[in-house]
Amino acid sequence: MYHSALTRRAGTAFALLTSLCLLSQGGAQEQGQGFGTRSYQNCPGCMSFRQSKSLRELISKSRTQTKSNSLEKYTFYPHAGIATRADLHLSNYTDQDTSGSYQDPFCGDRTYNGHRGIDTSILLWEHQDIGVPVFAALDGTVIATHDGEFDRNTSWNGQQANFVSIDHGNGHVTDYLHFKKNSVAVSVGNPVSAGQQIGLVGSSGISTGPHLHFATFLDGNFIDPFAGPCGESESLLLRQNEISSPMYIREFTITTQDLNSWNGPPTATSNQGKFLVNTTSQLYFWINLVNMTNGANYRIRYLRPNGSVAYDNGTHNFSSIYNWSWWWWRQTLTYNQTGIWKIEFSINGNVVARAPFEVVSSPSQMGNEPPKAQAVKFANPVVFDEVPVCRITNPTVLDDPDYDVVRFRYVWKVNGSVVRDTVSAALADALALNLFSAGDTILCEVTPNDGTVNGPMRSVSATVAISSPPEVTHTHPGRVLRRTSVHRGTAIDDFGVVRVSCTMKGLGTRSARLSETTWSCRLPIGKLKRKGKRRTVVTTYAYDEEGQRGVSRRSFRIK
Repeated sequence: MYHSALTRRAGTAFALLTSLCLLSQGGAQEQGQGFGTRSYQNCPGCMSFRQSKSLRELISKSRTQTKSNSLEKYTFYPHAGIATRADLHLSNYTDQDTSGSYQDPFCGDRTYNGHRGIDTSILLWEHQDIGVPVFAALDGTVIATHDGEFDRNTSWNGQQANFVSIDHGNGHVTDYLHFKKNSVAVSVGNPVSAGQQIGLVGSSGISTGPHLHFATFLDGNFIDPFAGPCGESESLLLRQNEISSPMYIREFTITTQDLNSWNGPPTATSNQGKFLVNTTSQLYFWINLVNMTNGANYRIRYLRPNGSVAYDNGTHNFSSIYNWSWWWWRQTLTYNQTGIWKIEFSINGNVVARAPFEVVSSPSQMGNEPPKAQAVKFANPVVFDEVPVCRITNPTVLDDPDYDVVRFRYVWKVNGSVVRDTVSAALADALALNLFSAGDTILCEVTPNDGTVNGPMRSVSATVAISSPPEVTHTHPGRVLRRTSVHRGTAIDDFGVVRVSCTMKGLGTRSARLSETTWSCRLPIGKLKRKGKRRTVVTTYAYDEEGQRGVSRRSFRIK
């Protein structure tokens, strides 16, 4: 049960597919210059059998279990970074197939047999070294941790993982695996707040690259946070659609390093963005390509500063189609013009990158350039009961003129006082819920750095929204709740309601179906009746596009 490997050779070309205890894939180079292996691994728990068994027993004995089937939703994904066309890659969903094969919640194959959790990966060891935070998804209490294990695993040898397990009450437990060595920031018994940093992404345990394995449990049983036609009926992610992404280039690096002996990510290469005029060299570049589609083809053009074409390789089909892949090319160029050259890379006829490099006239001009300015924003409306996420507005793989690995300093201020100051390789960061209140002013400052010099700082601020419009009203015939009752009402304001949730005393939170300004929330009244309840209080929250929240509460008699 180690793993099976398949090396596929076509002429002199190879393709790489590697596993992160998640099913990852890799690539090849035009004209037969790529290399790699294809491997499959089967590790449902992504930690040693002994460690996994011990943790499952602990979760099953969690003191706050209530045997409820209601779970609080996640207002953000607890891995720093951006999962849509940016630095994170959602590598594996949960396996929904119990027949011995595998299927993800969306009836696809982005999983592997027996996988219980969600895997999101970062690309390079350099990103892990800089640090990529993992956060608590919800408020809770730490019930288990482990640290001190080697964090650069690239094969399956039954290793123990560095991890954190958090009990959120009501039978709800979350696990976070594969942390960087000595990065676990909490201890057993510690209370944690949603959005609080609990560790850093690593590759400890059964893992072949840096990633977060995030798992949800209810009363000791695994629950899939994603909803899909072949999975759970209701998503635990408040904004599930923000986690998916079409095909995109995740990384683009120019180098003069001979890539024939390079094994691909997570190991990086050298990088270079400047060349001397009237010299000739073999110019290499490599990309990380995510979510490839069937029949994908590419074209590469090398453009001089005056717009003339130094070389055009024509249109070619990729040798294989992968969810995750790395590819590299080389071309001998004579740099006969000073100024900004470009590598124009097209997929399926669309230009997806124009990677610049500069040709200069003297060695004194070969110095390092600072990273580019990055506009920032809050990913979602800033409201008092949601974790604020500060992110790069338009992430680009061309963030540094020298193709250096960029890190970001995030400084969070509440009413002018610094409450969080961290350096991260991620394109987004989060702030814990317990660090601010309704009506506070939150400021996020982001400064890029290439390891030597800073780029321009950019910031974004907002006032934490308090309970206010939209107007919310409750209605129900006879004000009596029956087993099959549907609770209805209206939520109206000038901006339009974008989402509604219902919280029922004794049952937790339910999402509501919203049609224009009318919402409905089905109540499992039988559960309350079995507990001997005679009344329940329903609290409804409605949010508009500006993040303003309306609140309404009403007590109902149970019949």
